[in-house]
Amino acid sequence: MKKGEDTVQKREVKAVLFDMDGVLIDSSDAWAEAFNDVLVHFGQKPMPKQKFLKCFGNPIEKDQKMFFKNHSIEEIKSAFNKFFKKWRKDVLLFPDSVPVLKKLRVKKLKMGLISNFGFFRNPISNSSGQLPAALPIP
Repeated sequence: MKKGEDTVQKREVKAVLFDMDGVLIDSSDAWAEAFNDVLVHFGQKPMPKQKFLKCFGNPIEKDQKMFFKNHSIEEIKSAFNKFFKKWRKDVLLFPDSVPVLKKLRVKKLKMGLISNFGFFRNPISNSSGQLPAALPIP
């Protein structure tokens, strides 16, 4: 090992990327309710939240194989879109999300969002610095 190879170089942070769910928001309650609505819609029994949490975040193709074998991906997506709207109000913004975003904005860091959470296609903040209306700031 050469001298200095074991040290970490400091680099300037230019941007911060966030995952949406589990980092900025908690949507598990809303998705659990919507998932049960979809199950019932397709003639199945609802499941306890603890069981739902074991498959939460699966790709829709895996949900199809596990729960909705007789239905197309498009049918399943349509049902999720329909029922999630009813529970969107239960999506919670984590308490530290706003202060962290504000601090990063003050430091003039670029921010981005990486997520498969398709209901929030807007950037984290618009030109006025506000989160999308679906994520009200307390």
